[in-house]
Amino acid sequence: MRAWILPPRSIPVAVFICLVGAEAPAPVAQAAEQITDFCRTRVDRADALDNPSRHAWNLFMNLMHPAKDPAEERGMPDCSKRIGTRGTTAVFETWRLARTEVFLANGAEPPVWEDLTLPSGDLGTTPAEEKLVSAHEVEPPAAISFDDEEGQSIFAGRGGIGETRMNRSTYDFIRNKCLYSLDGLKRYSKAVLEGRKPPINFPVESIETKSVWLEFTPEAVARGDHLNYYNITKDGKTYGLTSFHVLTKDVPNWFWATFHHKNAPPNKFERPDTHGQPTDLAGTVWANYVLGGTQIDFTEPTGKPVPLSDHFIEFRSRTRLA
Repeated sequence: MRAWILPPRSIPVAVFICLVGAEAPAPVAQAAEQITDFCRTRVDRADALDNPSRHAWNLFMNLMHPAKDPAEERGMPDCSKRIGTRGTTAVFETWRLARTEVFLANGAEPPVWEDLTLPSGDLGTTPAEEKLVSAHEVEPPAAISFDDEEGQSIFAGRGGIGETRMNRSTYDFIRNKCLYSLDGLKRYSKAVLEGRKPPINFPVESIETKSVWLEFTPEAVARGDHLNYYNITKDGKTYGLTSFHVLTKDVPNWFWATFHHKNAPPNKFERPDTHGQPTDLAGTVWANYVLGGTQIDFTEPTGKPVPLSDHFIEFRSRTRLA
């Protein structure tokens, strides 16, 4: 089983067409139909420092790509499908779910990455129907009151689902170093203090995600509001992905990026997107999500804190952690 490892430098993809004799070249449309690999967004680790907004969007393109069936190859993209293909599950959701697949009761050792016996949570899908908001509709509709103490007009109160997932590199490091239990963490810390082990340092390929899903009201579902969100159906209720954090070890102090649905309320703790949304997302449900900012340092040279936060994940949502 191969791990999905982000390459250290971008790898150009070229398509070579050999023309035999004087035969006329194929029309552009026909050549386009021959493309079978849609995993064309490459992640350049140097962008984490040089162009963090571009790095964040390239990560987003990879993590939100349709996933293979986990039984076939867990945590890997299905390169035969375009990003945003209806009815598909994003790659990040086929990673290990922290609460039920990593940090187990009584500090039990979790199984190998490929094992699918533990509960992996309810997987989301891109809407099977189409009702996408225009890319120009950035401001939330006036009918949505995110500050209402009882909830929002399209969401059922502040309740929802929060989850943390990790890719294979992160998971294998935690499992191999026995960091999945309090006892294991204590033993490792003692060994570090005694000089028998180095301080914890995750591999550069390590990635972790944090996401929040809010429940739609029945009225919102009847109107089709949920079709503007990547969503989950659980116990007869529908939840939409409202916020998404991604953390990578691309830099020693970790690279942070946060995304949210464009209908989220204003948040003064965001940072500007200097790259812009990739054009490949146009016409897909992922076009409804925006970059809320990136972070590679937590303080300025003067010592002033560098804040980065999401409206729901950090301080507004009341979620059941998964």
